[in-house]
Amino acid sequence: MAAAIRWQNDSAHRRIWGGVLLLALIRLVWIGDESFIHEEAKFIHMALDANERGDWLTLGNMGKMGARYGPATVWFYRALLAITHDIYMVAALSTATITSLTLIGLRWLARSTRLHPMSLIPVMLSPYLFYYSRKIWDGPFTSPLILISFSTYLLFLETRKTVFLFLAFLCASFALQFHLMALAFVAPLCLHFLFFEARWAWKNKLKLAIPFVVLLGVSAPYGLYLLQVVGTSSGFVGGWTDLHYAFLGARYYTTFEFSYVIGDGWQAFKAIPWRFSQLIIAMSALTWLAFPISWFGAFHSAKIVKDGFRWNERLDLRVHASLLAWATFGFHAAQSVHSGLRNHPNYYSGAWIAALYFLMLGITELWSRRWFRRAFAIYCAALAVFFATIIVKVHVNHGTRNMQYGPTLSNQDAVARQLNRYLNDAPLAPTALSPKIFPHAIGALRRLDDGPRNSLYEGTFDIRYATDDWRDGSIEIWPQPWREED
Repeated sequence: MAAAIRWQNDSAHRRIWGGVLLLALIRLVWIGDESFIHEEAKFIHMALDANERGDWLTLGNMGKMGARYGPATVWFYRALLAITHDIYMVAALSTATITSLTLIGLRWLARSTRLHPMSLIPVMLSPYLFYYSRKIWDGPFTSPLILISFSTYLLFLETRKTVFLFLAFLCASFALQFHLMALAFVAPLCLHFLFFEARWAWKNKLKLAIPFVVLLGVSAPYGLYLLQVVGTSSGFVGGWTDLHYAFLGARYYTTFEFSYVIGDGWQAFKAIPWRFSQLIIAMSALTWLAFPISWFGAFHSAKIVKDGFRWNERLDLRVHASLLAWATFGFHAAQSVHSGLRNHPNYYSGAWIAALYFLMLGITELWSRRWFRRAFAIYCAALAVFFATIIVKVHVNHGTRNMQYGPTLSNQDAVARQLNRYLNDAPLAPTALSPKIFPHAIGALRRLDDGPRNSLYEGTFDIRYATDDWRDGSIEIWPQPWREED
């Protein structure tokens, strides 16, 4: 542990943080390439409607647990849309907010747990976290808020400062109001506090009164709604066969099944030799090293609890961190079995802190071994190659033709502006997959367009793929009589 502590202020540590910040800035590159299909558009519609009506409590989408998600997502995008209707500015501000929260959480986590700073690199090279940080959605806010909550709660346990306790529960409350998957962390957090800190809380009840009232005010409206729908069936049924899902939380730091996001054939570029594609596939398999590292970290954290837990004694911070991480993992495993969580990587957002802590702990404990440092360098190199590949791939191919990603935001925005300018009232018969299944995506972009609206041509118009190349996700309106006139 002393070796890890020495890393906190030396020049190598500062260089690593410089690399982390540089990787964070990449999330703002080509912001128009982000995905904008189904729920992203629904949140834009809900925020615009709420601003027009003046509603205060607009709930989110129906979740897998039988209740609607909280109002925090609509609040956030309402605020942005009150400032600007520029979708690129909205996307950039959303990404910047999510990334900033993540960086703050990582900084506080490094401070509270004394984990090796190199363990931060996989977080910023994660293709999944890159993808989610650039979505106008609810889930991406849950993960960084939980990270901050986890980190500040540990800082409270170390310093006994009320401000850290308040931040921990405030972020936990907002995480739950963004997405109910946060319950996997919020429930263990509350239980841990009641079990270990109830006596301290009673002694300091006057000092905690104001923070408690603030938290109650923030949480009560959505909490009352949840009490009304408790016991409602979600319609999703799981089983013991879904338990494996909880053990793959390190998926975020690999390329494992990333085809879920950008479709089969993700490695195919226009005008790129097939051999290069095969090389990318081979290198991506190396990123699966994150799984055994995370499992080793989980085993080591269990050993920390076994060796360090003592009744009626003040516990080491890593014992508390390990207890909370394992409790979160256990709750998430129960969710997986009960609700049938499987396949969809976004359902890790509430429990991601457990896999992250296990991964970082595994890296820290293995770092002194030369063979591991070499293996870790290969792992990071493979992850970096894949990270760069998907960024360039989406940009060059203008998105994808699958249901999870679809045409890029900028491509759909261009189509929306053309519809408003030339075909405002014309009937549409889309044949391209995304606008056919999710017509409200282009509809949301049309609502945001403040340009002129004209109906200059008659007939029914298609929104089709712009080329015959199956790798090209771009769409266009057809026919385009305005081009013939030009």
